[in-house]
Amino acid sequence: MKIKYFILAFSLLFAVFLAEYGFCAYRWVTPPGIAIVTDRSGEQLIPDKATVHLLGDGAGNIPKTMLSYYAEKAFSYNLLNGIYSYSGGSRRARLTVSAPLQRAALAALGERRGTVAVMNYQTGEILCAVTSPTFDPENRGETVEGMFVNRFIRGRYTPGSIYKLVTLAAALEDDPEIESRVFSCKGEQHFGTDKVTCPKPHGKQTLQEAFRNSCNCAFAALAAELGEEKMTHYADKFGLTAPISFDGFTTASGRYDAKISLPWSGAGQGDTKINPCAFLTFLSAIARDGQGRRPYLMAQIRQGYKIHYRAKPISNAPILSPETAEILRTYLRSNVEKKYGDESFGGLTVCAKTGTAEVGTEMPNALFCGFVLEKDCPIAFLIIAENAGTGTEICLPIARQLFCNGQWIIDN
Repeated sequence: MKIKYFILAFSLLFAVFLAEYGFCAYRWVTPPGIAIVTDRSGEQLIPDKATVHLLGDGAGNIPKTMLSYYAEKAFSYNLLNGIYSYSGGSRRARLTVSAPLQRAALAALGERRGTVAVMNYQTGEILCAVTSPTFDPENRGETVEGMFVNRFIRGRYTPGSIYKLVTLAAALEDDPEIESRVFSCKGEQHFGTDKVTCPKPHGKQTLQEAFRNSCNCAFAALAAELGEEKMTHYADKFGLTAPISFDGFTTASGRYDAKISLPWSGAGQGDTKINPCAFLTFLSAIARDGQGRRPYLMAQIRQGYKIHYRAKPISNAPILSPETAEILRTYLRSNVEKKYGDESFGGLTVCAKTGTAEVGTEMPNALFCGFVLEKDCPIAFLIIAENAGTGTEICLPIARQLFCNGQWIIDN
């Protein structure tokens, strides 16, 4: 009788082992299968301050999400041969990021918390996704709050005035005749119990001038006229509320919330939140006539002469009409020509918007976003510095430093 129970128990355990082997064995062989990871130009990447949030660290503080996701493709794994491959050679993964740009962006961000992100809007390749605070896995030092968080993927930020681009897009999509409106700003405006203020009166202004002046009163009026339902609809349609999944990562969800104040929500204040990756994708759609690309980080995986995976650009569903996208590009371009100055961008034709987000602390979050129109440099960018000051004061110099040093140029 004891032998029967022993055989039964053994059979059950063996069945569990076979199930585990079939479904989970590839995870067991992943660590020794990691070989070489390079940036887009072939420079070998080793987890350091500039790349640890993308590659992960050996201690498991930051999971090796992307490499684990592509384990089966990268390591030629199968149940019969394990990680053995007849093609031979080292197993190599090439990412879309530029190592020099990662390092330059991290240096430009300095000791500030935040993120610098750059995407090729024609392909969806993420060229830079820097997070701070960060650490060197080989010499971690003191643990700093938030240093294990990938802010590009998991960050959620009050957007401030860069959200006026969303309100503007919603207003144009809802009523193309809105461009003919004239707005009057006396420095403050009441909407029921809500009081919206501007740093100074802007007087009478066109819609384009209101955008260039970053007039809170004008954009509060647009949000109030559109109403919560339409503002929510367009935030959803523009891809700013749902998470994005790619290469094993899933971004944090954004949120449009007008409950605190519908008028202030049009200026990007209140409880509205954006995820950096989602907002960068929104910018890319504006640059591409209303239809963006799905972002990606993994470009290619090969072993020896055999390519196991090669990324292909994937278009998202259109979110804007080409006409609206063209107007948005014109307004963003006017900001640079008449406000920020072309000399800040190393001779490139840039469309951009700064933002300052009050977040209940002594210093606001600083933001700057935009894209380049040159066909040989189709990049969209987003810079966020937490509790640092204004977008013009903090983020514009960061962008200027990178542009004027030639760090934005895409190495094809």
